Amino acid sequence: MAITTLILDLGDVLFHWSPQTKTAISPLTLKRILSTPTWFEYERGKISQDDCYQRISEQFAIDPSEVADAFTQAQDSLQCNEELVSAIRKLKAESDNTLQVYAMSNVSRPDYEVLRTKSADWSIFDRVFTSGAVGERKPNLGFYQHVLNATQAAPQSTIFVDDQSDNVLSARSVGLHGIIYENPPQVLRAIHNLIGDPVERGRAFLRENSKNLKSINSCNITFEENFTQLLILEATNQRDLVKYKDHPRIWNFFMGKRALSFPYDLDTTSLALTVTKRDKEIANSVMDEMLEYTNADGIIQA
Repeated sequence: MAITTLILDLGDVLFHWSPQTKTAISPLTLKRILSTPTWFEYERGKISQDDCYQRISEQFAIDPSEVADAFTQAQDSLQCNEELVSAIRKLKAESDNTLQVYAMSNVSRPDYEVLRTKSADWSIFDRVFTSGAVGERKPNLGFYQHVLNATQAAPQSTIFVDDQSDNVLSARSVGLHGIIYENPPQVLRAIHNLIGDPVERGRAFLRENSKNLKSINSCNITFEENFTQLLILEATNQRDLVKYKDHPRIWNFFMGKRALSFPYDLDTTSLALTVTKRDKEIANSVMDEMLEYTNADGIIQA
């Protein structure tokens, strides 16, 4: 079924924050507080903010005012993930606004009120579901069922994005397409693969970047080489997409200056002779030459 619904987490997905404060509470301790049963009760609206801070102070031997100050500073650090918000806005527009987008977040009522004061395009959401309002929190299945019932979304047509693996596993258990958030490019690739046709997107990319399909290594250095161009030509049979340095007989992996210090190789030559459909006599002569490069076991050495 086609994807019709996208459900997104807020904290650490659409909003980033820093646990580093000017209080005596370390970032590690602040994150530990967020994983306590007391905090979970607060997120579900079962206890007030004052009660939560008082219990935390007793559990961690910290003054309640220090706890309150630390979380105020953490809230001040909240920043909208504009790259992701802009991409979601574009997805909705491309769907002629048929794509329904919801937020589903573990956040208390008081903290959500603070979050809504932050500069962000809240209009991308058709509705926001918070643990404080629902009385349930992720990864409890009741929260997911509440959202699905309220939105009438079909699980098999719904994508769920969260930075916590436990939350994503729960989403998958009720039939949603779960994606663990790492960064905007990664999550957008995953969303696009589910929403659209990845093959057609690949073809569109090749057309848009025809004759400029350069390689990039792990050090982010761009370079021109023949091998990838030949692979693209073999897969598409479209000569207008690629640009390579033609050789009459044997081929070099690289193009340009790099080819001057890199020997001609058997792999690129074999691929080139196959893809460019060279004369049979040339191919046979090259294969005869390849046989000169064998080891003691008779295996050709590239």
